Amino acid sequence: MAVAGNAPQDVLNQLGMHIVAARPVALNRQQVPADVVAKEREIAVEQAKATGKPQQIAEKIAEGKLNAFYAERVLLDQDFINAEVFKGKVADYLKGKGVTLEKYVRVEVGQQA
Repeated sequence: MAVAGNAPQDVLNQLGMHIVAARPVALNRQQVPADVVAKEREIAVEQAKATGKPQQIAEKIAEGKLNAFYAERVLLDQDFINAEVFKGKVADYLKGKGVTLEKYVRVEVGQQA
């Protein structure tokens, strides 16, 4: 992890635990590959259209589903995993601690680099 600010060891430990448990794919929304976002949007639009929704409504539904995707897979948008320590988004936890996470790397056993 690369952080800016005076990050106490317990904050780094909590953040590391969150990253291991939640398995985010990116630090922020801008780092999610464009092809992944496009595919998620396309799937959501097609699902909405399959229920008979017009294109304009399907696009709005897709935006809502994309926001849910980000909340599930983007680190700073995720709900902090340890509610006993903090209730809210990871970004809010870090902000409250005066820490900015600039970069992280999550390695999984069996994962190809």
